Amino acid sequence: MRISVQQWRSRHDASRKDVPENDEVLAEPLQTDRLTRKPPAKKGKQMKTCNALDSRLRALEDEFFRQVDIKLCEQLREQILREGKREKLTKLVSIEDQSILDELIDYGINDETVAVLLLVPLVFVAWADGHVTDAERQTVIEIVMRYSPGDRKAYLCVIEQWLDRKPSEKLWDAWKAYVQAVRKRSSGTVAAILSEKLLEHAGRVAKASTSYLNLKRIAIEKQQALARLREALDD
Repeated sequence: MRISVQQWRSRHDASRKDVPENDEVLAEPLQTDRLTRKPPAKKGKQMKTCNALDSRLRALEDEFFRQVDIKLCEQLREQILREGKREKLTKLVSIEDQSILDELIDYGINDETVAVLLLVPLVFVAWADGHVTDAERQTVIEIVMRYSPGDRKAYLCVIEQWLDRKPSEKLWDAWKAYVQAVRKRSSGTVAAILSEKLLEHAGRVAKASTSYLNLKRIAIEKQQALARLREALDD
């Protein structure tokens, strides 16, 4: 069946009415995107977030300064306690040099353990050749325990520090000041006995590591340490 040109155009125009225009096709995804897109955050919510963050920061600052205050209080307390210890030691050992007093305090020397200072030369004799043997260590400890009144653990704790690590010359200076103060408060007889006993015990330490292989000869470094002790006791 043939149709005219006019009829074909009429049918074609009618079919095109069901097809959307290009702009309408492109607009649909945009409209859909608008429906799914989240709306912008409100200013009130942003303010709440900022306030919460500020509160956390202030809390952290407060905790920081609280810890600083605690630390400063602890340092002040330690300083006050140390000053009290210095005053006590100054009266006991007749030493005013703060650095020497602090070293004695760090070693654990106090009014209860100060007597161990008398035996400091034994430690220096043991260290004279640069190391302490087991025999020398045992000899020193035995002598210290013999003359340790009260709690021997406190004396042992002090002496073992010196045997584990060579003490500085400040300890020798502290011993000299202390022994001089003791001799001044004592009679001539007591002072002489003190010197005699110190030399006797120092000699035992010096001989502790000798053997028949070296004819019981005391090392030259030990001999020098003993001579130093005699000189200090003669002052």
